[in-house]
Amino acid sequence: MSVTELQALSDRLLTERGVLFPYKVVLSKRKLTGGYISFKKVQIVVSAHMPPEAQENTLRHEVAHALAWHHRKHRGHGYIWRNYAREVGASTKARSAPETEALKAKRAKTHVEVACANCGIPIQVSIRRWVRWSEVLYHRADRGRLVPREAV
Repeated sequence: MSVTELQALSDRLLTERGVLFPYKVVLSKRKLTGGYISFKKVQIVVSAHMPPEAQENTLRHEVAHALAWHHRKHRGHGYIWRNYAREVGASTKARSAPETEALKAKRAKTHVEVACANCGIPIQVSIRRWVRWSEVLYHRADRGRLVPREAV
C-alpha cells in the first residue's frame, strides 16, 4: 500500500472513534519489526518491506494503540488494547506482524531452541538468557524444566 492509502485509512479509523488530530503515517526501511507508534512524535511507522495486507494489519494494530492511549491512557497489549484492536479489525495477537527474512536470520544468531522436559513443546529462548538462567528456566504450563531440544 502507498503511504497516502495508509494515511487515509488511519485518519478514517481515528476520526470515526473520536480522535480529532491525525497521526502521521510513515513507511520505514526497518526489517526487524512490522511497525510501531510514537506518541511523542504523533506518528505511526510501518515497515515498507511487508506485503500490503501485512502493512494494513500493522497499521490497524498501531491505530488500536493510539485509541487505547487517547481514550484510556493505556499502553501495551492488555484487554483495553485488544478491545480497540477488534474494533478496528486488527489481529489481537501482540506479535502478529509477519516474520521477515532479516528477523529469521537475527533469531538464528541470537536464540536457541529448547523444549519442555515434560511435554516436549519447543520454545525459543535468547542465548544470553539461556547461558545465564538455564538451571532455573521452566515451562509455565506444566512447570517442566527446559532442556536443549536434542535431549527431549
